[in-house]
Amino acid sequence: MEEKKGKLSPANGTVKVPVDYGRPQASEGFSVIFKKYKKRIALSWILNFTETWPYYAAFSIIPLIFTNIYFIKSKDTGLILSAVLGAGVLGVFVWAYLLDIIGRRPVIMLTYILAGIVAIILGALVHSIDFIAFIAILSIMYFFTYAAAALLYPQIGEMFPTRARGSGVGTAIGFGRLGGIIGPFVLLALLSHGLFYVFVSTGIVLIIGGIAEVILGPELKKESLEKASNDY
Repeated sequence: MEEKKGKLSPANGTVKVPVDYGRPQASEGFSVIFKKYKKRIALSWILNFTETWPYYAAFSIIPLIFTNIYFIKSKDTGLILSAVLGAGVLGVFVWAYLLDIIGRRPVIMLTYILAGIVAIILGALVHSIDFIAFIAILSIMYFFTYAAAALLYPQIGEMFPTRARGSGVGTAIGFGRLGGIIGPFVLLALLSHGLFYVFVSTGIVLIIGGIAEVILGPELKKESLEKASNDY
């Protein structure tokens, strides 16, 4: 591939960043992300996997918990779930506002870890609380969980250069969907042993995502895409 290298050289003395004007080959994206951005692609995969577990897997069996354990009528589950979903949507707006104020790294770390802590608390209390309290704590959990699921994508998109952004984001989402495939089978098996195991395991998965962000996550707040993708 023929490349031309340029320099961003504004007069105000900001950091110069190389810009690649070459036309990328179709396979270059994979080569770039797996050679130059190993830590970032690992972080992307972990965040997506640990997000789809509570977002898809856990939420897929919650209606079963309603009907089989709390004996809620099937026709009422949709309305009840809408309250939990509403809390999740509110969480996305609140934490999205903080994303450019506090920063990507702390916001993503906090949403994952707080969601995990609330899930573990719910698991510890689930057999001693009534259905209303269960829904209240579940809504708090998804206030953080939905935010974690939504806000990881700005960071992932910023971590890779244009020529590899599609490959980076695409493979991360693809790997992450494994959490949504594996999770239901694991959680259904755990459900037979009690709700404690369902929510504690989900909390642990979320906390693993938060820890990965602490260890591997770059802080790219208010950086240009060129600077962010070259800051590795």
